[in-house]
Amino acid sequence: MKGADLYLKRYAWPDSLIEEIPDEDLALVVVIPAYNEPDLISSLKALANCEQPACDVEIITVLNYSEDASKEIVRNSRKTIEQVEQWSKENSRPGVKFLTIWAGGLKKKFAGPGLARKIGMDEAVRRIYQVGKQNGLVVSFDADCSCDTNYLVEIYNLFISKKDFNGCAVYYEHYPLQQENHLTGHIINYELHLRYYSDALQFAGYPYPYHTIGSTMVVTAKAYIAVGGMNRRKAGEDFFFLQKIFPMGGFYYLNTTTVYPSPRVSDRVPFGTGATMTKLESSHSYLYPTYNLQSFFALRDFLILKDRWYNANARMVSELLDGLPQAMQVWLRENDFPGHLQRIRSNSASHKTFQKAFFQWFNRFNVLKYVHFARDQYYANIDVIDAVNGLMEHLNTDWDKTDDRKELLLALRYHDRLGKPLNL
Repeated sequence: MKGADLYLKRYAWPDSLIEEIPDEDLALVVVIPAYNEPDLISSLKALANCEQPACDVEIITVLNYSEDASKEIVRNSRKTIEQVEQWSKENSRPGVKFLTIWAGGLKKKFAGPGLARKIGMDEAVRRIYQVGKQNGLVVSFDADCSCDTNYLVEIYNLFISKKDFNGCAVYYEHYPLQQENHLTGHIINYELHLRYYSDALQFAGYPYPYHTIGSTMVVTAKAYIAVGGMNRRKAGEDFFFLQKIFPMGGFYYLNTTTVYPSPRVSDRVPFGTGATMTKLESSHSYLYPTYNLQSFFALRDFLILKDRWYNANARMVSELLDGLPQAMQVWLRENDFPGHLQRIRSNSASHKTFQKAFFQWFNRFNVLKYVHFARDQYYANIDVIDAVNGLMEHLNTDWDKTDDRKELLLALRYHDRLGKPLNL
């Protein structure tokens, strides 16, 4: 509890924001950041329709906007909170409470999804510890999402079944494929790209290939505090938060339920689903360039050596680097891999601690920087159809190439739903 007290006093959003006392069996809190969301209640209804797990649950909506928000957004936000608070009173029930936090007028320097998530997740942690729990779940959701009715139950059951549980990534689908509209081709391309990237990382042997989508992430209160809580980034907050969680271990892939993020066009953040859909809709093209599979072959050659770096002297390091594909070799040397390796080794008392520190350095951000370097200097992007077909040929020896993007997406969804072990 000392770590929790220190975090909540020094680093969390100051003071408790919800007056209502939490129920003593509270162990799972869902946090929903909501900025100018016209259909927020639909997401709340999806959660209200969920089966209740063997604990009390709270769903906290953080209605937020910046101090420089337009009068229309302020007006819409005030109208929304009135509707949500009334709906919450009518739909809260024993064991499941719907609560709201008003976070209007946030400083424009920090206002955005990261700060909104932080406000809600800090409050979730505070409430879990307030009832004397040693640990509990902080579940991230979005205001334009839906989910299966077993969503809360499956998350909680995984948590109590794994003693080392620190978090999980929940299986997702952007939309049911039978719901066709003018955005269908674009969201198929984008989801193909997202799944291809995660599956290519797994193919290459990277230990943390999980998707980093904010509406699908779950962490424990303990893990949340251990990494210093959520950041205040205006975009990509989920990516940078999770890359600190992954090396802790005990991170799982939950494939027995589904989150349905929205495929809508949006200008709320500079990248992500909404921004990508906006860009694709204006491009008048149904092609989607993605990373060349050759980049991941080179990454695989590097990761195969992960156990050899621990005892390699300077000459061996140089020789091993010389044997790598040019893209990987050049990126590692330009980023002083030998120097980082020496520092990591000198601070590692065992092979186990070395491996953990190794992947704290070669985290998801550095992997992405390598992939972008390889794209720009060695392996040009290819259309997502060619990339996925190439990957599937290596994952499934019976795979027959296809130009049908929907068929490819179904194949990747099937692989991600059934083809991955529970804990990678």
